[in-house]
Amino acid sequence: MRPRLHRRLQQLEEANAQVRKQDEWRDKEAEEARIRRRVELFLRICGVERGARESLAEAWARALEITCFELRQLLSAGIDPIHKFLTERGLYEALKTKKAAGTIPGG
Repeated sequence: MRPRLHRRLQQLEEANAQVRKQDEWRDKEAEEARIRRRVELFLRICGVERGARESLAEAWARALEITCFELRQLLSAGIDPIHKFLTERGLYEALKTKKAAGTIPGG
């Protein structure tokens, strides 16, 4: 391949890799924001407010009635702590039933 063409292809590949990296970063940022909103909504529903010196994770663990260590374990195992909490208390099935019956606004 001619050196000039080879150099241009290399530049295009580098530019494409940079665009992909930016897209991945934006996707990750959007996913983190979605998770944060979900946790904050869960805290509001549970009536739990973050303390002045309390992290979001600490408040979340308190709302789930578990320790921060247990929360980390669930998250690293790929387990959704909110779903687990609602399922263990029978609330998830009740919500699914109400949603199916159309008795939940917006459901």
